[in-house]
Amino acid sequence: IDIVLTDLKLPGMNGIELLEVIKRRNPRIEVVIMTGYSSVHSAVQDMKLGAADYIVKPFSALELEAKLRRLIEASSERRRLDGQVRDASSAAMTAMVSMSEMGALLEVIKQLGAAGSMAELADALVAGLRLYGLQGCVQLRAGAGVLNRSSDGDASPLELSVLEHLAGMGRM
Repeated sequence: IDIVLTDLKLPGMNGIELLEVIKRRNPRIEVVIMTGYSSVHSAVQDMKLGAADYIVKPFSALELEAKLRRLIEASSERRRLDGQVRDASSAAMTAMVSMSEMGALLEVIKQLGAAGSMAELADALVAGLRLYGLQGCVQLRAGAGVLNRSSDGDASPLELSVLEHLAGMGRM
């Protein structure tokens, strides 16, 4: 529902009460109040309560059509703008996540570049995994030997077994 057209006089509830119920449940629904009273004060009060427009009876079909057409166009424009806001928010979130990931990657690269030993290099790699919310195991092989590190500190026997198996398969 985009628009509700209501009279001020209704059985069991008046138009202002209906306006308040509608606005409480869905503030996006536009409410046009019809009345036989032409009081400017009354119109201003209804608008303060959230009425989108006010039409005094008797009215012409052209006047009603013009008011409703304006409200329908405004509602369509609001939906279009809401879609653009959602798209912009989604793009901003994607950019923030991307920047966060880029920052994490740059931090890992910085730590790797600053490593002065195999132990520091292994620790930097494990820390890099943590920046991405990952746990893992690292094995470095160099002329000085083999160094194993895990997210939990020293690599477990199971992790070592998997690393040795992968090395035996030529995968490392």
